[in-house]
Amino acid sequence: MQGLNFEDRFICDPRIVAILAGVPQKYPLGMLTMDGADWPIQLPLVHRHSVDDACKQLGFMGNCTGLETPYGYCKRVLKMAADKGKVLALLPYFFSFERFIASAPFADLQSPQYLTQSKRVYQEVCERVLKAINAILYLYDRSLQAQASDGGFQSFQWIVVSQRYGVDPIVYPSGPIDRSIRRGQQALIQGDYDTVLTQARTLLESVLKQVLSKTCPPKEFERIAREPLPKLYRAFVRCHKALHAAPDLSERFYRLSDSLTNSMCQVLALTVRGVGSLRNHAGDAHGKTDELAKTFQLESYHAQFVLNVALTLTHFFQQAFGLTQPHEHAVLIGDKQQGSDS
Repeated sequence: MQGLNFEDRFICDPRIVAILAGVPQKYPLGMLTMDGADWPIQLPLVHRHSVDDACKQLGFMGNCTGLETPYGYCKRVLKMAADKGKVLALLPYFFSFERFIASAPFADLQSPQYLTQSKRVYQEVCERVLKAINAILYLYDRSLQAQASDGGFQSFQWIVVSQRYGVDPIVYPSGPIDRSIRRGQQALIQGDYDTVLTQARTLLESVLKQVLSKTCPPKEFERIAREPLPKLYRAFVRCHKALHAAPDLSERFYRLSDSLTNSMCQVLALTVRGVGSLRNHAGDAHGKTDELAKTFQLESYHAQFVLNVALTLTHFFQQAFGLTQPHEHAVLIGDKQQGSDS
């Protein structure tokens, strides 16, 4: 079912986001901090007659008992997920702002009360909602658009790094990089922090090899590709400096002054080395003794930080060397819902 390309983009209304995510309405989803004040993220209510009417418009006939709640409607949607035709009919209804306004059950969305509330939610949608929404969007190769505070629209393709929730529309091409991101995110969600460190290092190794495959002679690349992370990075720096006069590969990277570029390379080298060292000491690739396991007690924020660093460096290298499409970008989010109700 993947590979369906749609040119239209979609606007998520918080009411329908809640329907798809199955979030109980009587509790705030979380707190949103704006302009120094905390605002509860409370979605509008979904009433029985609205849901019933929406079901009929979509051809969902039968008993609608229990569908007065977002959770009940979510269960109905999930049951229909195996039918591609019905899901394709559902998505425009759920995500098209024009159809919301034109639909009688949602006419009250034009109310200033809901507009103000929607803008707040659009600024920082909570992770439990994003998980359900992006799972569907990724399945059908779509991007989520959120309404910006200035009235325009801002496009998102999400990589959310969180201890408890995972959002997985990967913006990188399939291959070693894609696999490392997926495995690292999953390990973070499951609390397997050793594996997170291992995948962070593997991620950096993969992107450096990707760059070196474009910047090094083929024979030299075959030799370098077998080296560990520190040597890979040193080889990258050597090849990169040698290509200083080749504008097709290094012009964007060398737009800054030489001194600033050198400083940036030193920071990158230290970061790469730090991720590699942490993985060697605490990762699971080489095994750990009981004594070592007691010495290195990893916390979720350690693993989350390392994975964020690896993702940021990966994105930087890919952009600097033209390895991603111009529209692709990563949004890295920490576990901002720490301590909130699941």
